[in-house]
Amino acid sequence: MNIFGAVAGGLGDTLKNILRHTDEGKHYARILFAGQFLFNTKVTLVKFSTLVLYKRLFITDRLHQTCNLMFCLVGAWFLACVFGQMFSSKPISASWEHPGHRIGRSVINYPVFLISMAAINSALDLVTVCLPLPVISKLHMNTKRKWAVGGVFMLGGL
Repeated sequence: MNIFGAVAGGLGDTLKNILRHTDEGKHYARILFAGQFLFNTKVTLVKFSTLVLYKRLFITDRLHQTCNLMFCLVGAWFLACVFGQMFSSKPISASWEHPGHRIGRSVINYPVFLISMAAINSALDLVTVCLPLPVISKLHMNTKRKWAVGGVFMLGGL
């Protein structure tokens, strides 16, 4: 989607030059606006699928409760991202009608919003990857194998 938007909106050109051609700039901004929602949906579904995998693999009550809490936190992050991006400009169409001119049309401090959502996303990723480690440490196998199994799960963080 972003590749299509970049090609249709001025592949490799500067934002200043893209904005000179208002039709191309608006087209690119519309695709970028829609792409944000697709990205957040994709990230959320990957986290949900990982949590479902953990619930199926490990049958401890504590891990199940933690996974349920993570479902709520990831869902809340998703809703905050969607509504924050959707209503970041007033009117909503200002996000694509005036690309690059968010100042004065933004309802929120958009750069701070993006940084905070990225930080929360990274923290949720870290917690999600580390969830099975306490269960793995209690398995009845030698330490070398525990490290190997834990390493396989930690590869998800790459």
